[in-house]
Amino acid sequence: MDMGSLRPYNESLRVLKNAIADRHAVRFEYVSGKNERMHRSVEPVSLHYQYDTWFLFGYCRSRNDYREFKLSRMAEVHILPDRFERNHDAAPQQMNFEKLRWNNHVNVELRFSSESIAKALDFFYDAERSFNPDGSLTIKLKMDNNAREKWLLSVVLSFGTDVEIVEPYDLRRTLKENLEKMLQTYAMV
Repeated sequence: MDMGSLRPYNESLRVLKNAIADRHAVRFEYVSGKNERMHRSVEPVSLHYQYDTWFLFGYCRSRNDYREFKLSRMAEVHILPDRFERNHDAAPQQMNFEKLRWNNHVNVELRFSSESIAKALDFFYDAERSFNPDGSLTIKLKMDNNAREKWLLSVVLSFGTDVEIVEPYDLRRTLKENLEKMLQTYAMV
């Protein structure tokens, strides 16, 4: 992976990698999925890259439990002077979190027009893909239900009319409902 292409994360990644290596806790401001701003103190365990973003996995001292944090929602990341003594070798590593996520997955199929194939491949580089006789591209992937609502719908919207959700039906319906709400927002234009 080209770390240079992720310049906004470079400083945070450097700080977090050092904290993990030196077993130092970190403190940062964080925006939760509920849009709440808070400060968190975390004993960092590992970093991983998924859904086109970096995540920190660690022991949150505020919640007294292991959590994942998106780097894109972090600000003011600082290494704390104290080293942590807790043994995280027995922690439910992020791979266990992944297994839990995939127990609640859904199959998604998207069809992209020939004008958007390059962009589709950039977004869904690790998905199953097939090129269709009409020049379109079909992408099939498994997604966590929460991720598809939050991440996938925003990505699909960015393609405009160059993508169609083939399945699941409820995702098509959710997209339609979102589009109708957007039309109401702009009804006075």
